[in-house]
Amino acid sequence: MTHHPDQEHINTIRTALWSGQQYGEAAVMVGAGMSQNAKKKFQTAPPFPNWGQLMEPFLSSLYPNPADGTMKAERSKLVNATSEALRIANEYAALHSDVGLEALLKTAIPDNHYLPSDLHHRLVRQRWADVFTTNWDTLLERAADEMSLRRYSYVRKMNEIPTSRQPRITKLHGSFPSNGPFILTEEQFRCYPERYAPFVNMVRQSIMENTFCLLGFSGNDPNFLQWSGWVRDNLGSHTRPIFLVIHSPLRKAQMALLQQRHIHVVDLSILFSDGEPDRYGKMLEWFLMNLEAGRPPDVGNWPEIRTYQPKRAVRDMSHCRYKIFDYRGTEITL
Repeated sequence: MTHHPDQEHINTIRTALWSGQQYGEAAVMVGAGMSQNAKKKFQTAPPFPNWGQLMEPFLSSLYPNPADGTMKAERSKLVNATSEALRIANEYAALHSDVGLEALLKTAIPDNHYLPSDLHHRLVRQRWADVFTTNWDTLLERAADEMSLRRYSYVRKMNEIPTSRQPRITKLHGSFPSNGPFILTEEQFRCYPERYAPFVNMVRQSIMENTFCLLGFSGNDPNFLQWSGWVRDNLGSHTRPIFLVIHSPLRKAQMALLQQRHIHVVDLSILFSDGEPDRYGKMLEWFLMNLEAGRPPDVGNWPEIRTYQPKRAVRDMSHCRYKIFDYRGTEITL
């Protein structure tokens, strides 16, 4: 087999990205998985944490005594569930204040020890109308700053919305080092729709207007589920497509729930075998290259019309099970 089974979904995103409009008709929401593929400034830099690793210092503070080891271990098993992680953060903030919470976050997430990777650059080169992120780090902005042909405006606080213009990078949960609060606790999520209504409205508007893609996280974010639910309730069958790009298989019940919410899955887990080195990074690179391959030729250079070719893959794609084809159906060299 040469075509990815979900290539039809990918083609829908490609068509929206390269629609001929100035900013495209696609938007993306970027999660923590993208940050885990950042480039270390030095070899001893600590890794970007996943949910479990991020919660470890919180749990160590909440359960400092050896006698609490059993309870700590039990809660550690649950932190990959978003609701449990938010509850742990809430307990920590109650004990140490929001200031203490934000100080610990800055220590746990090594933003200053990393540079944007080729994946960040590939992402911001696409013709997104909007880039939303729930990440606190500054990797996307720094990648965008290094571009010369496409300039993004940055929205880190609500008062920056009126002066922003597309294409934008919007930090929905705060931005290091000082654009807080950094949204993490259960209480902050509960109050988010009211306290941060302008951000909520931005995302709702984008979901209504654009083909929407989630990249780098599971789609369990409470805010996203609420925003997409609002759009479904108000637009029904007229809702634009929403795509969730996943890197590990979902259970049948999870797939059924996403389908019920009109969220289509692009499964990258089938690209490489489980033991493939840098498997997640290769999945993301393959997906972003696939989006680039949908770019049509620039007719503005008539009569010399040049077909756009994505840059060659940085990672070894020799074990990839599926090929990439451009808009004409010609195979792209990986």
